[in-house]
Amino acid sequence: MLLLFQTNLFSDSEETNGYRNGNFWVSLNDTGRLYYSIGFSEGRNSIFDDLYSQIKFQKTKDLMEKTLNEKYTSQGTTYRAKVDFLNKFYSTSQYRIIPINTASEWFHLSINGKITVKEIDDRATEMLKFYAENPPTMT
Repeated sequence: MLLLFQTNLFSDSEETNGYRNGNFWVSLNDTGRLYYSIGFSEGRNSIFDDLYSQIKFQKTKDLMEKTLNEKYTSQGTTYRAKVDFLNKFYSTSQYRIIPINTASEWFHLSINGKITVKEIDDRATEMLKFYAENPPTMT
């Protein structure tokens, strides 16, 4: 009950700890959601390329590349698939305080076979429990 009460307190906030969340996502129209996904990907690639070019140690570069390929990209998927996943994920209103970047990471982990749908639900539930005990900054 406390968990539901606390998530309802944050129902209008579009940021959780400074990151856009599901409330922001559901406020966008379909085109906005697609553009947001593309922009997120472009920003991620830009930051990755900049950091990667500055790293001197190959082991660090290998770790960066492995992390990028597992958590932030998926070969053969479309932006539409990611939008559909986020639409479905945020159709559960309690999940809307979870940041989009976290849900996006779960999407890629799932597509890349590193996490199951049940594990996504378990992680989301754990995050909600954590937020109930440690209220995030909501704006």
